[in-house]
Amino acid sequence: MSKVLVIGGAGFLGSALVSSLVKNRNYEVQVLDTFSHGFPKKPVKKKNLAPPISGNVCNYYDVLRTVERFSPQIVVHLAAYNSRPEALADFRVCANVNYLGTANVLQACLNVRNRPKQLVFASALSAASPAMHYGVSKRAAEDLLQSVLPRFPELDVGLVVLRFAEIYGAGEPYSSLALPNFLTDHMLAGNNITLYGVNKQKDFLHLSDAVQACECAIRLDGAYKKLPIIDIGTGTGVPIKELVQKLKELTHFQGRLKFLDSDKVPVEDEVADTSPAATLLDFNSIVGLEEGLVDLVKSRRKARK
Repeated sequence: MSKVLVIGGAGFLGSALVSSLVKNRNYEVQVLDTFSHGFPKKPVKKKNLAPPISGNVCNYYDVLRTVERFSPQIVVHLAAYNSRPEALADFRVCANVNYLGTANVLQACLNVRNRPKQLVFASALSAASPAMHYGVSKRAAEDLLQSVLPRFPELDVGLVVLRFAEIYGAGEPYSSLALPNFLTDHMLAGNNITLYGVNKQKDFLHLSDAVQACECAIRLDGAYKKLPIIDIGTGTGVPIKELVQKLKELTHFQGRLKFLDSDKVPVEDEVADTSPAATLLDFNSIVGLEEGLVDLVKSRRKARK
């Protein structure tokens, strides 16, 4: 049985991943999270799911104690701070969680007696050419990991860096700030919406596909000590304006939409190159955008009742 520690395992992606992993009896799963987004309404109860640990990735000793006591073969680092691009005031917290938190995870993995075979790090497409603080912090974390683990194979800890497209969908607890989720909730509430750079193209990845990608990375089980950074997405760019129109029809939105462009809120095209994921992870996305949006709107409409 392989032990898998999911850091950020109570978040949007983490909770979905943990729910999927514990269905496989070949895994024993441990969660480390602050639980700042609350607890699931129906917590998963499985024999192969250890009692969750409340701890902060920004506290090195929280991470070290967990890695030391659980002795995982695989560490999946999903803990992150995200915000809408216009939320500039959050950049210090963002850097603290995304960069310092990753440094703590790396240091803990190297300082324990029984080192993990593999560290899986969830990054973002925005790290490729960062224009705002979230992408900058993710790129810095990537650079840190790449400067240590692949360079020193004698440390015997494999590294898999996954650059995710925007992950959307109905999760539990519901804490995603992905654009489809953000728009769906505001449209169902009838709020007026202002958006930037709506002619830019984004790649939107369904939550279930993101879980599948993580599981593909976990199955590598430390087999590779050096891998390229792998994009995880659909490979299809969708103009933001087109996404807005699809959701407007599905939600019957009657509010006002304002489209702006501003150098202060730069929006870039972000579309995954899916070839490495298909070749190295045997991963291909399954859920189409139309299907995913219908499910998202239906779920969020039900949640509002």
